[in-house]
Amino acid sequence: MQRGIPVSGTRDTVDGYLHSWLTEVAAKRVRANTLTGYRTNINRHIVPRIGRRRLGKLTARDVRLMLDDCRRAGLSDRSVRYVHATMRAALEDAVREDLVGRNVAKLVRLSTPPRPETRVLSATEGQTLLRANQDDRLFAALVLLLLLGLRRSETLGLRWLDVDLDRGVVHIRQGLHYLERRLQFLPPKTRRSKRTVPLPRLGADALKDHRKRQDEERAASLHPWPDTGLVFVTVVGTPVDPNNFSRTFAAWCQTADVPTVRLHDYADLRVMPTSAQRPLCDGLRALDRSA
Repeated sequence: MQRGIPVSGTRDTVDGYLHSWLTEVAAKRVRANTLTGYRTNINRHIVPRIGRRRLGKLTARDVRLMLDDCRRAGLSDRSVRYVHATMRAALEDAVREDLVGRNVAKLVRLSTPPRPETRVLSATEGQTLLRANQDDRLFAALVLLLLLGLRRSETLGLRWLDVDLDRGVVHIRQGLHYLERRLQFLPPKTRRSKRTVPLPRLGADALKDHRKRQDEERAASLHPWPDTGLVFVTVVGTPVDPNNFSRTFAAWCQTADVPTVRLHDYADLRVMPTSAQRPLCDGLRALDRSA
């Protein structure tokens, strides 16, 4: 009090507060995948280290030492920053509810790691990737990833009712995620992510061929075909696991003998176009015109 720092009267421990915060506050405000990330950080990294501390007596030094211990345990800088963000978000709500006088996690400064360089395929590599995998049953998904810059979740969550081949547009309305050991459909992360995307002719033609192939697979199936309405499904009609799809994409790159790049970087083409990324877009448009 002499130093001008508000004194907390709560007797809650960090463990008790964080778990009540998860169910009573965070669960009502954040997306399911964000909540899963919060819960993982709390159970694996925060509670084992500072869970027994009194919430009102927690200091910035306690938080800093906790993060330092996470680094020594092998967590990457990105993971450490996410643990810090979880703690900061939880304590911010504690401040709003007058459980603590200040957010000590905000006082902890972390170094900003260099942003990893986004690596996308060149126009020539993109064309090579398409030609080498044009007979794959999920070839249309590859086309949409390269031409439209869709996220993996958006591609796998696409439904036929979201595709208008006559008008040449695709409506992005949901995404498929693997959370809490099961596949879940979630709305787009932001209002901007819920959008309508023009569909080039190469994409429309690929989807028409894909629908024809899917109808043939459904007719030849020896088991009942699930009525998911999804554009991209497994050989038995079930949703495609996102992790399996990433492995499939890596296999496509190996087949074409092109660098294996991150699927997420293609979503960045839509969000952050740069002079290094525009040639890929231009080259794929040229491929569309010459297809």
